[in-house]
Amino acid sequence: MLRKNPKIKSRINSEKDFKKLFEEYYRPLFIYAKSLLKNENEANDIVQECFYNLWKNRTTLEIKSISGFLYTDVRHKCLNFFKHQKIKEKYISFEESRADESIDSMLPFYEQELMRRVSNLIEQLPKQQKESLIYRMSGDSIPEISEKMGISMNTVRTHLKKARKFLRSQLKNTLFIIFLIKYSNFFNF
Repeated sequence: MLRKNPKIKSRINSEKDFKKLFEEYYRPLFIYAKSLLKNENEANDIVQECFYNLWKNRTTLEIKSISGFLYTDVRHKCLNFFKHQKIKEKYISFEESRADESIDSMLPFYEQELMRRVSNLIEQLPKQQKESLIYRMSGDSIPEISEKMGISMNTVRTHLKKARKFLRSQLKNTLFIIFLIKYSNFFNF
């Protein structure tokens, strides 16, 4: 039987005593943990862990006040949860910044390599496709290209479509997507 006299050290002598204790304190401890954590699942886990530890160590624990012991244990576990969350957030933030730095440092290399490959491929295009593409990459509109080259706007569009198809087939999907992101405006008709 669990003794409630604060001067006498309490012991849990049977499963029946523990079940009584659990039924009496679970709900108030859960509400207390939930008020601290603002998360029902975490509150439930922490309260259950407190009861599990209490049961596991029931033969060695000498507790003057069960209520004080349980509330203190819940509070400490909630504080440890917050500490762990802060550490986890710092680690995630650190890893994200490292990944961003790594990607940022590699972008010039990828862009340079992409531009080298694209330049070589543009040189392989038929003359009118190459001219249409270069004008478009320079920022000229379809009507401006049409006027400069002395061809219809539909012909300009056809040349650009054929150039795009050729570049896509040669660069494969990954590099073509990077190229489109960098120069998306010249494919807008």
